[in-house]
Amino acid sequence: MYLKLVSVFFKENFSLKRLFGFDLKKNKTKTVLIGFAIIYALAAYMFGFGFMFFDLADIMNQANQIQVILSFSVTYVIGLSVMMTLFRASGYLFHYKDYDILAPLPIPDFIVLLGKITVMLLMIYITSFIFVLPIAFAYFFFKGISVLSLVYFLIGFILTPLIPLVVLAFVSLGLDYITKKLPFAKILNIILLFAIFIGIFALSFSFNDPEVNPLTGQVDMVKGLSDVYPLIGWYIDGVHDLNHLSMLYYILVSVGVFGLFILLVNPVIRKTNQSKTKGYISKKTKVNYDSKGLVFTMVIKEIKKYFSVPIYAVNTGLGPVILLVLGIASFFFKSDIESILVQMMEVDMSLEPLLLILFGFSIVMTYTPAVSLSLEGKNFWIIKSLPIEPRNVMISKIIFNLILIVPIGLISLVMLGFNLAIDPLSIIVMMYVVVGLSVLSSLINAYLNLFMPKFDFQNEVEVVKQSIASLVGIFGGFALIVTFGFAYYYLNKVITTQASLFIIGTLMAVLSTLLYIYLKPLSEKQFRQF
Repeated sequence: MYLKLVSVFFKENFSLKRLFGFDLKKNKTKTVLIGFAIIYALAAYMFGFGFMFFDLADIMNQANQIQVILSFSVTYVIGLSVMMTLFRASGYLFHYKDYDILAPLPIPDFIVLLGKITVMLLMIYITSFIFVLPIAFAYFFFKGISVLSLVYFLIGFILTPLIPLVVLAFVSLGLDYITKKLPFAKILNIILLFAIFIGIFALSFSFNDPEVNPLTGQVDMVKGLSDVYPLIGWYIDGVHDLNHLSMLYYILVSVGVFGLFILLVNPVIRKTNQSKTKGYISKKTKVNYDSKGLVFTMVIKEIKKYFSVPIYAVNTGLGPVILLVLGIASFFFKSDIESILVQMMEVDMSLEPLLLILFGFSIVMTYTPAVSLSLEGKNFWIIKSLPIEPRNVMISKIIFNLILIVPIGLISLVMLGFNLAIDPLSIIVMMYVVVGLSVLSSLINAYLNLFMPKFDFQNEVEVVKQSIASLVGIFGGFALIVTFGFAYYYLNKVITTQASLFIIGTLMAVLSTLLYIYLKPLSEKQFRQF
């Protein structure tokens, strides 16, 4: 029964048709093109991320501390487990929407719980694998590989998320319970989640040594985590030194805590699903009938939707928050920020492009057009029935994304430029690039959602974190940065930094114009097929 239930849950979340939003067999050309885009995006990400860790592994190997790379591996898996459980546990375990369907079935509650947690873990494993693979390659390349060390590494990879899942499941439930009892519950939930992430970033920043590469500087943070979480030390001893006793401790504690959680949490889950948490109800209702412009009204609709779905806001709003925090921090830590940016890459590159790399990652992490159409869900037929051009629907979603990232990006850039004493003309050119990348990535993400919508979902998490459009939107954005990075590298060999950046910005503007021109016929064609 357990395996059948897991199979059903897995197909519900990971079937290719649900992920891509269309039947792959009936759309072979689209499938090939999207497959190529995914492969290119993942390859570009793996190259950039893998290069950083390969270089770090080389440094650690020369210092006879190659085992530190393993600490990064387990720390990253813990971090991803924390984020994914924090977002998903409340809606997937404690208040799952299909409870009314599953409860009457002759399936023990214990089996249902185990099936849902198994699928949650599969999501964590798939995401973590993308991050861990380059780290594992760097470690085993310098350390050498043995069958037993590889087996221990895989066991550790499987067991690492268990305890974070247990802890964060209750944290997620607690946040949901507290905020639902208050007015503006969803906004408060978003603020609390952002506060947690900012705290994590601040902690990471406090451990960094500005005189070295920031990735190397994270070694202290990783070691600090090992001191307060001894399982990391057991994991490293087991894989690196083949200490069988340490690995046994690691297995027993991880499985023991997780098993105890499974046994004790079942009554809690039954209670929370049977008695739904009542949210705050306001007695004041105001209806406004003022007539507004069409696109303006639709943008307002996007804003309301954004703040009504915390998982949507937190995942796609992290980029603007990072830029805002960085801009404000530049008034207090400007020398540290400059040193970290200079040491970010071991290449002869000026401060401006290095700063733009950071801005670029924050911009492409703001990917609302890649999921906002899908989030219309079963209500999409209402939009189709209205006398609204499909292009205007997509333009409103693109404009909302630009409102989300461009103003904060430009303000943050001005603050950083002022505090880091960047030439005013360079700041203007950098602003040109920031706007160009924001527009281009927004248009590309809109195209992705047109080609790969996911209207059939039970929870918004499926769209924001599990859809192919969101995956390609994020990693495709990284690939976009890598591509323009190579273009800048070769341009800067023959012309100045300002001229190179201006050409890059102009290229972005040209590509954006071409995509905008084709948006109307494409959106009309795709809307007819939906």
